[in-house]
Amino acid sequence: MSWYTLIVVDSTDGSIAGGTEITDWTMNGITVNHGRQSIKDDVRPSNASLSFIWDASGAPSLDGFVIGRRIQIWINEATWTEPQCVFDGSVTDISVRDTILNVIAVNRALAEAGRQTVTLGSQIEDTVANALQTVYALGSQEDRLGTTVGSKAVRIPTFETENLLGIMREIANSEIGGYITQSMPWGPTVSGYTTGPHIINRTVADRSQLTPDITFTGSEVIDTWRFDRHQDQFINRVTVYGTENATDFPDGYVVEDFQTSIDDYGLNELPIVTRLRYEADAELLANDKLDRYYINGWIIERLQLLLGNMTAARLYTVLTNLNPDTYIQIPEIFTGAPVRFFVEGITFNISRNDLQAGLYITTAGYSRGAQKWEQVSPSRTWATVPPTLTWTGSRLVEL
Repeated sequence: MSWYTLIVVDSTDGSIAGGTEITDWTMNGITVNHGRQSIKDDVRPSNASLSFIWDASGAPSLDGFVIGRRIQIWINEATWTEPQCVFDGSVTDISVRDTILNVIAVNRALAEAGRQTVTLGSQIEDTVANALQTVYALGSQEDRLGTTVGSKAVRIPTFETENLLGIMREIANSEIGGYITQSMPWGPTVSGYTTGPHIINRTVADRSQLTPDITFTGSEVIDTWRFDRHQDQFINRVTVYGTENATDFPDGYVVEDFQTSIDDYGLNELPIVTRLRYEADAELLANDKLDRYYINGWIIERLQLLLGNMTAARLYTVLTNLNPDTYIQIPEIFTGAPVRFFVEGITFNISRNDLQAGLYITTAGYSRGAQKWEQVSPSRTWATVPPTLTWTGSRLVEL
């Protein structure tokens, strides 16, 4: 094992040198969570659970762990040009029992927005990108808003009290493939931010690529996978709620059905709460979701990676490319099984002797934008297209 873990507190500029490395504690284990567990979930604030072996005689001192203290977790290796930060947050909970000290830390960007309510005194009519900035500015948190994107028109009437993160999620939902997430803390200076990772939003445009960011080999993926087919994956009714308005959106919601699927499998409805201004945009969003979710395909929700067994160079490559939204490829586990996925969330499990990552994933076609004709390989001929492929099913493959 050539990699090792560094735990740094109180960094003033996001770097190791800007803080203090903890060296007087023996690590028992660390778990770090980023992102969400499925494409249908909301992103949770990145969090870390650190466990240390403690001597009840009082050495080392417990005074080093205080609520609100900035704490970072780094992975390094002697041959790397720079270490990689896998967590950056603040301590929220501390407990001691027997010979174990447990510390919980959370990324402040999403956590602070989720803990407060805000008031809107005048109606907002703007794009998703601009509305996210305006609403975020209503809060009293330290500025942790990064890049915002989205061109759909939204309308947000005045309100007395709304949860800040909740209304931001509804604004982000107004874009096709839209959701709120946070920038990851990778890199030698934590993405260049002195305050830590920031809130950002994503749209279907962030998943339009065709070439995987990382291709994993069979020996890198632990053989504990499980593929499923669930009846509830056949979403056959989508209801999109927007902002009711007599001119632009008279009913305030639209419903799109796939009747054949309802007849075959029973009704499975997906509600989506947005702040869309126009009914036509809500119809587009509903139909897009409906197109993606009635496909009968194999679903795998999680992969486990053996990071600790990788060479130093390979581990560095994986860590610097692995994020929620990363596009990955694995070997075909059995005939017909999907091989390309988008990462929704990551769980790092770090011990003194092992490093693994659990990836929560979604089959590429469920969240990727449609492939364009000019993106099809010039060598592709109609004769080589699988005879069973349908136009709907073509979302799940690349030609």
